[in-house]
Amino acid sequence: MALEEQRHKDGVKASNLMRKESLVSPLRQAKCPRYEDSERHVNGPTKLQTLSTLMDYKEFKAPQEMAMAMTTKAKLVLRELKHVKQDLLSTKDRCARLEEENRRLRETIDKGFREEDDLVRLQLEALLAEKARLTQENANYSRENQFLYEMAEFHHLKLRELAKSCGSPRLMDDELDFNGEDVAVDSVSIYPPDVIGPQSKDVIEECSE
Repeated sequence: MALEEQRHKDGVKASNLMRKESLVSPLRQAKCPRYEDSERHVNGPTKLQTLSTLMDYKEFKAPQEMAMAMTTKAKLVLRELKHVKQDLLSTKDRCARLEEENRRLRETIDKGFREEDDLVRLQLEALLAEKARLTQENANYSRENQFLYEMAEFHHLKLRELAKSCGSPRLMDDELDFNGEDVAVDSVSIYPPDVIGPQSKDVIEECSE
């Protein structure tokens, strides 16, 4: 009786051990040292069954990795497709705006220019004419200023010569000042007496004396 009970207990332990080994993953079984110790106590058919299970797991792992790679690639393609759709929508909006602008331009050409365009054109022409007039006046004023400057310089030289000939040191050392309000003009032989300055009259009187 004791031997039969011992055999029964050993059989129950062996069955429990085999059940636990079937629950453990094949990779874990291959890496676990306890599995190697227990493998030594199992018979040949159980070892062959474990090897077949491991091969089945490896065969199942390759398609799983391929499926994960395909899923990642599908996500990338979906993201690119979203970007392409956004670009397509923006391009459609721009094409619609350009078509609307072209339509307005064609209608404007067919109907002629609007009154506002004519007013703007007239204002631009008036501004250009005013600009040309001001440019011409500026050129005329520049020529007049140059002529007045040369005439004042000539008058100053004539007064100096007249002062030297008369011996009057009054205007010998005078410098020509163009900033003053009154600029004397030598008009003894060119201009009438009413445009002769007071200094010229004094010099002429001194020379006549």
